[in-house]
Amino acid sequence: MATLPVELADQRPHVPARAVLLSAAALWFTYFLLITLRGAVTYQGEFAELLWRRALVTLAGIAVTLVAWPVLRRFDGRSNGVRIAAALIIMLPAAVALAAINQQAFAPVERKMIEREAKAVQAQAEAAVKAIRAQQGAGLDDLPPMPEVRSRHDVTGNVLIDVPGPAMADFPPEPPEPPAPP
Repeated sequence: MATLPVELADQRPHVPARAVLLSAAALWFTYFLLITLRGAVTYQGEFAELLWRRALVTLAGIAVTLVAWPVLRRFDGRSNGVRIAAALIIMLPAAVALAAINQQAFAPVERKMIEREAKAVQAQAEAAVKAIRAQQGAGLDDLPPMPEVRSRHDVTGNVLIDVPGPAMADFPPEPPEPPAPP
């Protein structure tokens, strides 16, 4: 590949490092502000704990953006199609890395929220059983112990809350006894 003369190489468009740093910081600071505002509007508890974790993810986002920048610089001067394709390919692992960082940062808070929701469902179930028993005239001492509500995640990340139902008979049922021979 032929190299460009020095005067032409200096004319290739590029973005100064300071502008890249400020752009990355501004982009991720905007993310931080928007997500913090959303958290304030849809308050779900643990605001302070979410805030420092969000700041950590924001710093990681700035770092990942700055690590990807020199790789993207190698495509300066190429056609827009090549630059867009390169950006998509290069930023895919960056997005996966940020998703993993985000998941790890917020996992403890998510566990707390799931446990709180499971306790609320358990309390609602107990209140419903007590109300039904009271309507039937049964005393609270006659109540069987409430089964424990469990929460878990499925493979796609959905939160599942298992509320045990009445005990089921064995399945499949035992075959009937054969008739006695005549």
